[in-house]
Amino acid sequence: MNASRRIQILIVVTIGLCFLLAPVSIVAAGSKSDSTKKKTTQKQLTVQKKKIKKQKKQVVKKTPKATVPKGKININKASLDTLTQLKGIGPEKAKAIMAYRKKVGSFKKIEDLMQVKGIGEKTFKAIRPFIKVK
Repeated sequence: MNASRRIQILIVVTIGLCFLLAPVSIVAAGSKSDSTKKKTTQKQLTVQKKKIKKQKKQVVKKTPKATVPKGKININKASLDTLTQLKGIGPEKAKAIMAYRKKVGSFKKIEDLMQVKGIGEKTFKAIRPFIKVK
């Protein structure tokens, strides 16, 4: 038998042994006791909970808080930045207000604001003391 044939046989035997022994090593590696598995799972859950808390804190820090505007805001003339000062009015609702003004025209009374998509009675009641139309 020549050397190249011996190498081929050796490679085939080695690969065969790997396939035969792989399931045994996987079972051996996975044979942790139940208490060890529980501890590992509890540690993983604890780590995940800490990550979630940290992410929540970051979201709260990044979310701008609405400020109470000084005086009343004229919703017919207010800019995007000015509208977002109102509680419950974020950038999307402010854009919707501005789009409504452009499409329909000026608000005749403050209650007309509820015609804007996304502004319901609850939001309107919260901002009513801070808005005007003239």
